[in-house]
Amino acid sequence: MSSTLYGKNLDHIRQVTVDIGGGRQEVVDLDPEHGPMRATPDGGMTFINRGRMNVFYNLKDTTNMGEQYKSWRQHTSTEQEVMVIQVAKMNAALRSRMEADAARAATEAVQ
Repeated sequence: MSSTLYGKNLDHIRQVTVDIGGGRQEVVDLDPEHGPMRATPDGGMTFINRGRMNVFYNLKDTTNMGEQYKSWRQHTSTEQEVMVIQVAKMNAALRSRMEADAARAATEAVQ
């Protein structure tokens, strides 16, 4: 699998296509300030949960542990790549669940 973001100017791109395995690809929307956007069950979009997917500035100083997070631009290219891939997989999984729920509801309505 090749890098999704390598050689791209993240100030100017708004979408990237991510290979999520199994011959599947997922388009991820990118915000230049906040990073990849995750789909929500109500059909909207939100920024990823930075508390869960982020890292701390300085692990030696624990006085602000859990408060100071890196912004999208402060992440390394590897961290950004991982976040984009994770969001692509989350979005694909959500869409798959929503499609399965819709199919189940349609089947139940017919019966």
